[in-house]
Amino acid sequence: MRGALGGVLLLAYYIGAPITFIYLTFFDDYSYTWWNWMIVVPINGLLSAMWPIYWAVLRPLFG
Repeated sequence: MRGALGGVLLLAYYIGAPITFIYLTFFDDYSYTWWNWMIVVPINGLLSAMWPIYWAVLRPLFG
């Protein structure tokens, strides 16, 4: 039972990270310019790597 739950949670983590990255990069209504891609895309990568914290804490606090 413990192994199956861990596998499901790990799968959910690996599915949620790219979905969060795509959302933050393309659907979050951030106005991109030609130069801020160098700053914003790595930040989106970091936030998508910690997506459970982002959706549970950061998004409700900072909108």
